[in-house]
Amino acid sequence: MENIGIINCKYHPQKLNLNWCSHCGTPLCENCVAEVPKWMMGFGYPDICPRCKQKKINFTMKIILILFIPALVISIIVHFFLFYLYTFYISVVGISGCLLYYATIFLKERKKYQHWVKTIDERSITNEEIQDLIQNQKLEPCKYHSTKPSINECDECGINICVNCSKIHTRFFGAYISCMECFWKKRKRVLKIFLWFFGIPLVLLLVVFFLVTIVYWSVIHYSFYLVYSLTSLFYGIFFISIYLYTKKSKNKFVKWKNEVKTH
Repeated sequence: MENIGIINCKYHPQKLNLNWCSHCGTPLCENCVAEVPKWMMGFGYPDICPRCKQKKINFTMKIILILFIPALVISIIVHFFLFYLYTFYISVVGISGCLLYYATIFLKERKKYQHWVKTIDERSITNEEIQDLIQNQKLEPCKYHSTKPSINECDECGINICVNCSKIHTRFFGAYISCMECFWKKRKRVLKIFLWFFGIPLVLLLVVFFLVTIVYWSVIHYSFYLVYSLTSLFYGIFFISIYLYTKKSKNKFVKWKNEVKTH
């Protein structure tokens, strides 16, 4: 964006803003422009304030704990009964090492956040300040909300968008920002892909499972049911999670579309 709008930082009123938080739209000075750790996002992430960064780190850490702790407990129980020494080192020590690594980074980032909190003198951003910047053409207005400041550009269609119209997509090597229109178009494309790669194989798995069970009921080993159940569960969880996320995204898009029409 060409114009970021000059306004005092929300957290350091004595300093002018350098940019705007891509998540909450807060004006930020050089002391408040945070970077999301590479262990979370790979390389590159839109400018973000320390508060939004900490929320993202807390959420990611919860997911890591939910995934790793049950895996660690199961590995310890299995190796306790089976006495597999080499796999014990690979799984239990490996998972413990990953948890320790993530916990160390989390504590380090938490310490940086607490230090930043001690330096702030938070102020409220008035609507009059924003409107003055927009009217004097020091700040681009949002395409869909003419009275709100544009803090991002859609990376797909290039229009100016406010925080209410922005959607951040995460990738392995970074992230990109899109408007709600482009976001919903992409979600529909992703749903079609997952229908082909997860929905259809799930149906085929269930059909084959019932056919094999009917024909070879007396000779099927229990491991066959175990493998098929786990595979079907894997495909089913992915399919249902994508479907629910798409449905939630559609509701957000419809709500946003109705709100835009009222302006």
